[in-house]
Amino acid sequence: MIDRRNIAFLAAGLMFVFAMTAQAAIITPTAATATSSISTDRNLTETINGDGLSGGGTSGDILAETHASTGGTTDYWLGTKSVTQVLDFDLGDATNVEAVHIWNYDRGSDDGTSGVWDKRAIASFDIAFSTNGGANYSTPISITGLLGFNDIDPPIAVQTFTFAAQTGVTDIQITNLQNFGDGSWYGLGEIRFDTVPEPATLSLLVIGAIGLARRRRK
Repeated sequence: MIDRRNIAFLAAGLMFVFAMTAQAAIITPTAATATSSISTDRNLTETINGDGLSGGGTSGDILAETHASTGGTTDYWLGTKSVTQVLDFDLGDATNVEAVHIWNYDRGSDDGTSGVWDKRAIASFDIAFSTNGGANYSTPISITGLLGFNDIDPPIAVQTFTFAAQTGVTDIQITNLQNFGDGSWYGLGEIRFDTVPEPATLSLLVIGAIGLARRRRK
């Protein structure tokens, strides 16, 4: 019979390893819509398709990718500030979510310097979650502290913000946007979300590993 101390050690080790790798399951929304966009080639879909990312979002380590600031018109979302912006992201399937990854907006000015147009970068927002296809949303969680004006220079690295784990999420909504001072527009480069493991799944993995260890011991 395998020693109980070894079982406890194995279980603790598996819990630690699983916790360290849990955030590797990046969620790319299947659809994205905003209250308004400046044009069809700068709509919210541009924030989920990998345009502007150094690896196109397919490098295998998207969080290590940076977002270009090329002045192009097809690699970011730009929405008017004159209306309340509601950004809706459809995740495709129900999943657990605990983090949002954002590549902020920083296009630079007409003379190629940073610090003018990037006042459009998002500074804070509220995020809410739906478990029924967007019919109802949870109480919003405020996300603050984004880097933008006078804080970042292209190429833009990802910023990650975590929150209390949300289970069974089908849709995510972002509202109450604040930018870094531009009076006309909000800008956003790219966005992704991150999953958390379900406790039942983690338990099954631990139990399975313990069972395998017992069989090998016998």
